[in-house]
Amino acid sequence: MKGMGKSKKAILIVTTILAMPVLSVKANNQAESMPNLVEKWLQLSAQQQRVESEWAAEKPLLEQQLQLLQQEFETLNRNVSSKQGGQSEVAQKRESLASEQQRLEKQQFELQSALKFHRKQLSQIVSRLPPVLQNAWNETLLKWQGDISAQTDANQLQDVLALYQQWADFQKRIVVHEAPIQLNGEEFMVDQLYVGVSQAWFISKDGKTTGVGAPKGTSWVWTAVNDLDTAALVSAIAMYRKQQPASLIQLPYVATPTLGGPSNG
Repeated sequence: MKGMGKSKKAILIVTTILAMPVLSVKANNQAESMPNLVEKWLQLSAQQQRVESEWAAEKPLLEQQLQLLQQEFETLNRNVSSKQGGQSEVAQKRESLASEQQRLEKQQFELQSALKFHRKQLSQIVSRLPPVLQNAWNETLLKWQGDISAQTDANQLQDVLALYQQWADFQKRIVVHEAPIQLNGEEFMVDQLYVGVSQAWFISKDGKTTGVGAPKGTSWVWTAVNDLDTAALVSAIAMYRKQQPASLIQLPYVATPTLGGPSNG
């Protein structure tokens, strides 16, 4: 741990009285790999949302047209024996009806395939997110583990986009959260200070245990770091809660690859 303390870098946190403290963290390449991947998923989701918005707008009109075409077909079919020329018109209407049905079926298949892809991706990355964000996702993820066929495509799309939006919002802001964590089999009640989805610090309520949190492998990992600047961490949390005036402070950045040992929180 002492070796790590010598190699730590400083993160500058600039705060103002009228706004939430802002912390700047220079994330390493490994810490940013997951956000970059999710950003790509966000772009794919936005494209899919536009397609589905157009489809949702067109569907009622198309269904009405299909119903009218079917009614016309039945009328023409009844009169076909007395109107030979109607046979050609019936064939054209039937072909048009079949074409519209195929188009709607294709769009629905594409939507369902996209939803399946994004449900899988979101379920896979949740364990790497900050625990406070994991908890926010759990209700939706548990719902997906049930009978997915009982949920409409529109509801599934809404849920997928909501999770991506929660991730994007968390990535852009600072969050302070109070919760227990596990370190070497022992539970500590701590204050957690998050900067985006890839870096966090914590300090126990008695001020004796400090450390950092970050995604590592397939999980989020809390690691005790004994030589953190406790006073700076306490001040940063107090400024976030508006319990003390804003000031310029520094917090250490500990690269994720040097962490190890303790269990997840």
